[in-house]
Amino acid sequence: AVVSTQSRSRSFFFFIVYAFTGVSQIMAYCSRSTEEIVGIFTSIAFIVDSMKYVSKQFDTHWCDVGDDCKYPNRSVALAVFIVTFGTLFIAVQIYNFKWSP
Repeated sequence: AVVSTQSRSRSFFFFIVYAFTGVSQIMAYCSRSTEEIVGIFTSIAFIVDSMKYVSKQFDTHWCDVGDDCKYPNRSVALAVFIVTFGTLFIAVQIYNFKWSP
């Protein structure tokens, strides 16, 4: 289940239209809980997209001996995994930094 280039370009188009028309000003009329829900859905969209990418890299590069694999290079899959979850770890540490003594 890979996101097609057409749907990505469509999303980019809507993003540009929303940015230039000031649609974000509508959020001034929303309650705090509505803002939180929009933020959660945005976060979930980014997380799902990144997990799809990591999964695709593992499917492409992580193969056992004897498997039919186009690019058998486990270091690429491992590097993608380390960078993705390393970024997550750093982001959580920075987020929790404001509560440290």
